[in-house]
Amino acid sequence: MEEIIFQKHIGLLFFSSLFLSLVLTPRTRGLAVLLGAVDAPDPRKIHAQKIPRLGGLGIAVSVILFLFLFGEKGNSLNAFLVGVSITAMVGFLDDVFHFKPHYKFLGQTVAAAAFVFIGDCYLRSLGDLAGVGEIRLGVHAPWFTVFCMVGVMNALNLSDGLDGLAGGISAIACFFLGIFAILQRDWLSLAIVISLLGSLFGFLRYNTFPAKLFMGDTGSMLLGFSLAAVAVRLVESGGAVRFHPVTIVTVLALPILDTLRVMGRRALRRENPFRPDKTHLHHQLLDLGFPHAAVVPILYGITAAFGAVAWAMRDVAEWVQFVGALALGACVYGTLFLCQRMGLRVPGSLREGTRYPRRPLPVWVRTWLGKSVPPASWLMAIGLCVPALLSGRVSAGAGLVAFGMASFVVVLFPWQSRRKHTAVCYGLSYSSCACLLGILHLLPGAYPWVDGYLAVFTVSVLVWALLMMSFRPAYSRFLVPTGFETLLIGVCFFVPLVLVPALGLEGPIRRATLVACIESIPLLLAFKILSRRKPGRNPVFAAGFLIALLLLGMRGTWPVENLVARISFPAKAQAAAIR
Repeated sequence: MEEIIFQKHIGLLFFSSLFLSLVLTPRTRGLAVLLGAVDAPDPRKIHAQKIPRLGGLGIAVSVILFLFLFGEKGNSLNAFLVGVSITAMVGFLDDVFHFKPHYKFLGQTVAAAAFVFIGDCYLRSLGDLAGVGEIRLGVHAPWFTVFCMVGVMNALNLSDGLDGLAGGISAIACFFLGIFAILQRDWLSLAIVISLLGSLFGFLRYNTFPAKLFMGDTGSMLLGFSLAAVAVRLVESGGAVRFHPVTIVTVLALPILDTLRVMGRRALRRENPFRPDKTHLHHQLLDLGFPHAAVVPILYGITAAFGAVAWAMRDVAEWVQFVGALALGACVYGTLFLCQRMGLRVPGSLREGTRYPRRPLPVWVRTWLGKSVPPASWLMAIGLCVPALLSGRVSAGAGLVAFGMASFVVVLFPWQSRRKHTAVCYGLSYSSCACLLGILHLLPGAYPWVDGYLAVFTVSVLVWALLMMSFRPAYSRFLVPTGFETLLIGVCFFVPLVLVPALGLEGPIRRATLVACIESIPLLLAFKILSRRKPGRNPVFAAGFLIALLLLGMRGTWPVENLVARISFPAKAQAAAIR
């Protein structure tokens, strides 16, 4: 029964969590100021002004409420709801009253123990990590599981050091854990990660650099508990497919390794391992000269790399997976260590605030490029709408996907504050473009001109964007995506590279979605250049995508032939009556 309920309501769960998070998250700013839950700057912090830190409250309410409403009551769901409620309460009290560390650890232990003992779900084995046999935990298994869950909670808590970092890392982990849950047919775990994803996207709408508010311990501890609980379930639920513990842990390896490295370094120096400092990976990347907006995408990429290793090596021996995860971690930290030892820093030309001189070009080229910007906006909008209007029949499933993507853009796009949220604008533009092109490529073969048309169209856009970047080298900075933009681009590529093969779908679907992701990159560069010249065009682009997506959605859910039949049927009936 639980499986049927979650399968039916999985889409509703995502959009409900997304919408409620979007509504509640900005409301927590006033509550944080009222309660004094404000993060003041200090030598260890990156931000230079006071920022409210109760943003995680919106995530907590969204996750708890909708899992309670959509889930069938049982020990598994009850165990998670009790544990996550205790975690959110402890985090909220810590944000407001600044608990001492041992009180916070006590609350985390109670939450993890509630999940383990109420749900009777815990790690019974660590697998064959050394190649000499399975490591059984025996009678210590429940409390060892509690220890691991508390460790993951604190790892996510300590990783929350930059705008959008902890939320983005958790979202990427949710995508990979969700795939494992689908393969295992663990619908409760899938529902948890889907609800988390919806809530996180709503929160990241306000937490993207420069952030308006932080998630605080309420959010970071909740994310850590939820991901740890899902990880334990995927290892021990005994579903259709069994996964090794090391496979699931590799998805969460980055925050875990960083926490172990930092705490071990403090212990070797005979310092308090729980005292905060500026030795985390994101701090060290900032010290190398990377701008704040570039560090977050780098860490997103590393997290995705660990997830890809977990996915690619899921069927090999456990000790090989363990060595592979350690090797990737050694590459990351080894590269960082070498850069520090050699005194390497990011070139000044790549840092924020750098001025780029214009390259000398013939007068007629500069004139043509300058005058091409206004018509380019209209030509791109019209060029995307043409195949949506003239192409073949749209399937009902594609129509629902188009409607879903349109809803995603409507609720997330910063319609009234477009100048301060360019990362959100760009990320949504890319994802909606990839969805639109993917649907067009999957149309029936009676309209083969669509593929050729889109190829010529995107190549033309790419040539124009490269000419503009050669005219103004400052536009080359657009090649580096921002954090939220990186997250949505990664999600789009995740579909053809991981999700489609995992679901066992045929080759044309994978090819069409992958081509759509690649073709959307030149369009994204062009959007950035056009909005850089005039940021007011961002809502125009969003409206253009919405129109095209809604056209495809209406044609999929209300095909033209049905409309013709409805119009012609009364006319035929009337003619028969006249006869």
